[in-house]
Amino acid sequence: MKKIQPVDNWRLWYRKWSFYFIGAIPVITAAREFFPEIKDALSPEAYKVCMTGLSVVGFIASQIKQQALAVPPITDEPEKQE
Repeated sequence: MKKIQPVDNWRLWYRKWSFYFIGAIPVITAAREFFPEIKDALSPEAYKVCMTGLSVVGFIASQIKQQALAVPPITDEPEKQE
């Protein structure tokens, strides 16, 4: 049985673009609740479209390989130095 290990770039979760897009959803929702001016300016239909768009873009961004998160593969064998 193999030991379960996290992926190599798990410590870089905050660098993912998907984190920023999906993280904007609760921020916009909270701003809309706490500031009535925003609620008046952003209609319910526009709010739904904005949240749907952020969700879709966040999903797409999670599927794109990002160079900032690239981690070289770990090999089981030590490198041969010549």
